[in-house]
Order: sequence, then structure tokens, then C-alpha cells
Amino acid sequence: MKLVRSEDPNDSIYFIHRQAATLTYNEVVKKDTVVFHGGERYHCYVYVNPSRLKVYKTSYTDEGIAVENVYYDNVIHICVYKGKVCLFSRDYTRKSFTGLVPSGFLNQAILSNMVFSEAGPCGCHFNATVCIPDDASCYMVNICVGYDGKPTMELLSINPCHTIMNRAHKILSVLLLGSYGLGIQLLDAQTVSGRITDRESSPVTGAAVVLQTPDSIFVSAAVSDANGHFTLSAQPEQYRLIVQHLLYRSRTVNGTGKDVGTIVLQPADRTIGEVVIKAERPIVRVEEGRLNYDLEQIVRDKVVNNTYEALQRLPGVQEIGGKLTLAVPEMSRSS
Repeated sequence: MKLVRSEDPNDSIYFIHRQAATLTYNEVVKKDTVVFHGGERYHCYVYVNPSRLKVYKTSYTDEGIAVENVYYDNVIHICVYKGKVCLFSRDYTRKSFTGLVPSGFLNQAILSNMVFSEAGPCGCHFNATVCIPDDASCYMVNICVGYDGKPTMELLSINPCHTIMNRAHKILSVLLLGSYGLGIQLLDAQTVSGRITDRESSPVTGAAVVLQTPDSIFVSAAVSDANGHFTLSAQPEQYRLIVQHLLYRSRTVNGTGKDVGTIVLQPADRTIGEVVIKAERPIVRVEEGRLNYDLEQIVRDKVVNNTYEALQRLPGVQEIGGKLTLAVPEMSRSS
């Protein structure tokens, strides 16, 4: 076997491994997109609503103690309008994907994000991302809202970065809307280009860049290369760029020229709501047919003045007629 060093800088993308960040929200996020299909105008909305629906992810310390990390699921609402008529409106949570995503994965996952993908021959497509927080894998589900208002779902991938790049390239081939009939004034043979980096000036690879007019009409899309560069083959007189990447916060940039310069993305937040540690010894043990109580643990944080009051705290012990009675299955004992 012979190893040869590549001269193509784009080959470095195959050696990049980054852990997918789970998107968390502290406020309602609204995304809307206007597209045209078959001469009809469709307005697609996505509302990401933070909730108090708890999701528990179990991990174990080196001592074998189970630790439950508590996260909060999102409730994401999508709706599609044909002109002024609402074709579809529904709330989605992680449980909406039962049967598509394995239950063992789904029980510890949250519905991380939902983005509009495309308006295809069968309907408007949305990509839902279901992730286990602080884990490298996630499932992506395609939700297609048909032009008759009926939804269908299919599993796309468990590799989020690869899927985003494929879907972004698909947008390029399917949804390049012309200036005729839409009233978008495009400049002939011109492009919009720029570079995407993180806050440490390192290039961001695989970021989806969507070009819209100021009134949210889709024009074009591209994906940043290994050096963070992107080029869009259209340039309205005024436009809006929406930059999205799973590892970073989404950013919107308004522009007018063909060079938008460097767009800096900030890392996505990771929030751990609560940490619950479960480790305690039992207060009652059965040994050789006898019940042994851990009296110290039973009376902990309780006011007890004497032994009699301590015995009253034992599980199953009741005071009847001035006597303490212990209730056990099929018999009772008095003391």
C-alpha cells in the first residue's frame, strides 16, 4: 500500500470530524419562506417553540452511579398557505416520529430543528432533525406537505452534515426561480460570493447559504467549500442571505453588492437544564425473614424527641389505641 499526499485542498473535508451540536432555543423562533410552484404562490412557516417537556439522557460515572441529564424538548409548528388559504397546520415533537426513529434513540432525543427544504413536484418539503443532546449522531426526517394538504414522512439520514450538503445541492437544481413572472430584477451573468468563518477565523465547511429577495422569495442556494468560500449564480438588486450550519447559530445578512465579504458564525449554544444524581441505600431490607430498617436514614431531616417517636416514622407502623402496630402481608405484630 502506498500513501500519496493530495494536492487538492478540498480533500481535507473527509478528515474533519466534528460533533453535531443540538440546537436549543430560549425564545420562539419564526422562519418563513415564499416559493412559487405551478404558477401558484406558497407561503411556508416554521415556528420553533421552547417547551418544558423534559427529556432524560442517562449516563454513568466512573463509580457506576447513574446520572440523568435533563433537557427540554421543542414543539415545532409548521404551516403552509396557498395564497390566503391554509393547506396544512400542525405541531410536531419528537414523539411525532415514532415508528421512523428507533424507540431506544427517540426516548433520549429532542426535536432539535426544522427547516424548509424545497417545493418539489409532490409538495413542500421540511427537514426535521432529531438529536440526542451532546451526541454525535442524529436522524433527519423529511416531511412533505402535499399540495392537497396531506403530509407524508420518510427517514433521510443519520449523518446531519452530509444530509444538509446533499439537500442544499438539490435546492440548487430544483428551485432556481427566474425573474419572469416573479418580478425579481436580476443582473445578467453576475454572482454573489463571500466567505464563512468561525470567530477564530477558521473556515466553516458545509454551511448552507440561501439567497432571498427582501420579501423572502427564494432565488438561489449554495454550500461553502473547504475554505469557507461560496458563490451564488444570481444577484438581485437587493437581497438577503441566510446562513445555516448545525454547529453554529444561523445568521441573516442583507446586501446589495456582489461581494459580501466574510460572514462570521457563532457556535451554537449547548444547554443542560438540570442534572439529577440518583444514588441512595434502601431504608428497608429483608434478611433471614426479618425486616431491618435504616432508622438513621428514616429520621433524617425530621424532628424526633425520643425512641417512641422514631418508631412512629417506620413505614407501615401505625398508632392504634396507644399501641404501635406494624402491618405486614397477612399478619400484624403489636409492641
